[in-house]
Amino acid sequence: MRNILKLLGIIAIIGGSILGFFKSMEQSMIFYPEKLHPNFSYNFPYSYEEINLRMSDDTLINSLFFPSENTLKSSLSSKPTDKNKKSHGIILYFHGNAGSLASWGYIAEDFLPLGWDVLVTDYRSYGKSEGSPDEVKLHSDAAELYEYLKKRFPEQEILPYGRSIGTGIAAKLARDMNTPRLILETPYTSFPDLARVYYNFLPTFIMGYRLETLDYVKNFSGKTLVLHGDRDEIIPVAMGRKFADVNDRVHYVEIPGGQHNNLGEFRLTGEVVKGFLK
Repeated sequence: MRNILKLLGIIAIIGGSILGFFKSMEQSMIFYPEKLHPNFSYNFPYSYEEINLRMSDDTLINSLFFPSENTLKSSLSSKPTDKNKKSHGIILYFHGNAGSLASWGYIAEDFLPLGWDVLVTDYRSYGKSEGSPDEVKLHSDAAELYEYLKKRFPEQEILPYGRSIGTGIAAKLARDMNTPRLILETPYTSFPDLARVYYNFLPTFIMGYRLETLDYVKNFSGKTLVLHGDRDEIIPVAMGRKFADVNDRVHYVEIPGGQHNNLGEFRLTGEVVKGFLK
């Protein structure tokens, strides 16, 4: 009996050590930021304004504002009049888990010709942004960026767009701020669900990140467009399909042949997004 108890104790210690290791490594397993020097100069083939905001905890968050082809005034520094602002609104874009604005800024070209301004932001520790991206701060930063945009745009003209890891952030923001519309590209149902796909031997209660995208959408009163490729190699398409059954306010579109990082290359994606934005 004593030997059995001793063995169980050893197993418990080993198991606890393994769980502790994964817990300590969780953030580095999720986020793959590219750091940029504070003096780094972005280079895009269209006009932009660099926005540096201090969050409520004094952490600097770096974002890029791209005025649409229909926007005559290209600054977020002051609220324009109806006379010099003609865009349909602004896309508040939350990108994937790797890279920085140096590459993610190019997504603006998908929306500018459609008459939409774009604000794309780097999460904490990405690019020129400071800090560390824990879940509470990811959501609070999104809310503060939304409040910043309210100074220039009517609330009904602010549209959160989330891609991959950004879908959980965009969906919660849309739910909390009651925006009219929301776009999610390659969403996961929740982080614990996604963890089970890759680490099914781990109890998900130890996870510090929840990002329960599906639940946020269930409690969102606006219209949601969900895009997912049927060959997504990162987030299973089965997760995307669960959004289709939420309610009649969710428009789910599956892109045949689409993988995790190439939906923008498909004509169907552009047509669906264009139609939703109208």
